[in-house]
Amino acid sequence: GPDDVALVSMSGQRITGFAAGTFQAWNRRMAVTHLYVQPAFRQKGVGRALVERITAQARRLGAAEVWVECSNINSPALAAYERMGFTLSGVDLTIYAGTEAHGEFAFFMSKPPSR
Repeated sequence: GPDDVALVSMSGQRITGFAAGTFQAWNRRMAVTHLYVQPAFRQKGVGRALVERITAQARRLGAAEVWVECSNINSPALAAYERMGFTLSGVDLTIYAGTEAHGEFAFFMSKPPSR
């Protein structure tokens, strides 16, 4: 939609990461739907910068929260989101049933866009 955001991070001519966010007007939530950082650029602030841009869009839109979903086995991402100010807001034990990720579960994390 017109309030969604898609971002690419670059270092010279090289793509270092990308992110996307979708604004859900009904509950005033900006959902981070995609976040990927090239392995060579992880833990260098690329992911944080991308999420900060999505968070800035959330503030402009008057969002109540910025929200992410993350698999329980993705501990590096969970730790990164926590460092960015996200806190646990829910768990879904069956979200990946019948998929390649069967047996995993989802952590939902959120933060107010002011953080």
